[in-house]
Amino acid sequence: MKLFVFRRIALAVALACSFSARAQTTTGETPVYPDAGNPPAGIPVIDEDAVLLCIGMSQANDECGGRRPQHTGGWRDQSTLPVAIVNGGIDNWDVRLIIDDPDTYWDAVEQRITDAGYTNDDVQLIWGKNATRSGVAQGGSGDVLTERTVLRDNLVLIQQQVADRFPNLRAGFHSSRAYGGFCELNSEPFSFDSIFAIEGWDNEAGAIDSSTIWHRGPYLWADGTNPRSGDGLTWLEQDFIADGCHPEQSGIDKIAAMNEAFFAQLTYAPAGSAPPPAPPPP
Repeated sequence: MKLFVFRRIALAVALACSFSARAQTTTGETPVYPDAGNPPAGIPVIDEDAVLLCIGMSQANDECGGRRPQHTGGWRDQSTLPVAIVNGGIDNWDVRLIIDDPDTYWDAVEQRITDAGYTNDDVQLIWGKNATRSGVAQGGSGDVLTERTVLRDNLVLIQQQVADRFPNLRAGFHSSRAYGGFCELNSEPFSFDSIFAIEGWDNEAGAIDSSTIWHRGPYLWADGTNPRSGDGLTWLEQDFIADGCHPEQSGIDKIAAMNEAFFAQLTYAPAGSAPPPAPPPP
């Protein structure tokens, strides 16, 4: 028995050392933005007690809901915003899978809204942190430009699905991924590149443009241990669980702080006290 336990411990140590050896603490890339950013002007007034819905895959599930045993709370639990944050992040649902099987994903999201005591009509804000499974072993292409295009095109389709399900949405925000250099499964440069799928590149449009109610959300990427120039954000190996991909509580706290500061800049008022928002462009 003692020999078995010793071997298990030795294996765990070897795996940890192997992971650390693979970890990429920096990439040398300069963040596209020096800080998390601010919402654009012109966002409609949001009703107090409306729903702010988080959508995405496992990272969004962790960051919004703080659902692992070692987590003490996600953004939803830490927030003092005058809205109800509902966690619609669901493990394994990258953008390809959402588009391939939208009913299963959205039915699960809507059940979470119902479980929280709300309806689809209550959703006025969305925070999305979506991704592709970029590597070939995961079903992706392994090519940065291809994955960027897939992410962009599927975000547009997700926006269309959202419009059909949440008729009172006033603004949606897509965030970039956080640093991926410690994550072997879905690594850099795909995390760095995710912002271009949202905002566009060269002569290619991104998922958002001036004709939609969708906007860039908090910019979450920093170059690993290199402090971001505007706010000093870093991503350290200890900000992630053992797989290097999903956040530890310290990583959740960083995301929660950026999201909270960003969404606190919107205007909130009691329902019915502000003029109704203008309808979106046809």
